[in-house]
Amino acid sequence: FPSHDKNLLVFNYSMNERSQVFSHQSRIVMKLASHLDSLDVVTAEQLTSPSSSNVHISSTNWIPGRNLRNVVDFYRVSIPLLIKHRGGVVFSHMTEVQSLLISPICKLLRIRHFLWYAHRSESIFLSLAYPFLNGVITSTKGSCPIDGKKVKAIGQSVDLELTSQISRIPSIPPRSWYHVGRLDPSKNLELIINALVPLYQNDSTINLHFYGSPSSEEAVEYFNLLRSKYNVSNFPWVHFHGQLSYTELVEVSNSHDGFIHAFWGSLDKALLEAILLKRVVVSANPEYLWEFRGQRLHQENQLAELRGQLLKVYGEKPSSTQKQIDDDFRLAKENHSLDNWITELLLILKAPM
Repeated sequence: FPSHDKNLLVFNYSMNERSQVFSHQSRIVMKLASHLDSLDVVTAEQLTSPSSSNVHISSTNWIPGRNLRNVVDFYRVSIPLLIKHRGGVVFSHMTEVQSLLISPICKLLRIRHFLWYAHRSESIFLSLAYPFLNGVITSTKGSCPIDGKKVKAIGQSVDLELTSQISRIPSIPPRSWYHVGRLDPSKNLELIINALVPLYQNDSTINLHFYGSPSSEEAVEYFNLLRSKYNVSNFPWVHFHGQLSYTELVEVSNSHDGFIHAFWGSLDKALLEAILLKRVVVSANPEYLWEFRGQRLHQENQLAELRGQLLKVYGEKPSSTQKQIDDDFRLAKENHSLDNWITELLLILKAPM
């Protein structure tokens, strides 16, 4: 690293390994630290784990809605660390608001600043920060709303250790379907249920399990309406299990046959984890369809796409479905492993100006 031998400053949301949304950020910090002399972290959430050996963590205790207080505390914590890393490198992990706040300071202190952003939705903060950034790093080309020479796609960061814990092959065709992720409107959970209704009507052994919890007050309202509509009395085959920790993921996946998914956005890590755990996968995610099937999809056709994939799974020979599982596994392993992601990231961060 320029001016700092193997040192790095990271900004992220959480160092909580049990976080529903950001547990991977802690794992990535520790993985990066194994390649560095020292690593400073400025995290938004209140600290849940202490600093260790060469990793030093500071928290801004960012509380949504308390804008002025957040900015003051953020600068109080981050400015001394930015001065410490003068002439060095900053990696902002999906923190476009904080990236905008520090971007002019990074320019002033000749700090190379890279932002990881893997979300299809437009962000005014990303657009404003972009001119100041040395690069935007994303998962796939379609997972970033900005297209430019400073945007680099390096895949997702899935730990391949998952693959050594597969203890049960799925039943083909599947009887038990599951979904892992936030129970938010963007995940199109009602679409998933509606896609499976015709199959359940023909075979009452089919069941569906949701693992996760709402991530906002708006999402809580959505989830309550969803759970009320798809209640146990009328939909005994639909189950809501609450939040799932990363350590429970493999056990839960091994207990189901198929992963079903309809997020209209970037390539979900939960989707890749299901592929690497060799489950049957049915998805109307546009980035998944492009990378794994070579096809484009219009958003209004998501339900038809899900039902079409389900009909194929239940109509073709199990050997054909198994071949698709194996082909997807090889592709995901090649393009989305954590080790490859870390290697690609470090090459970008270390590259000379």
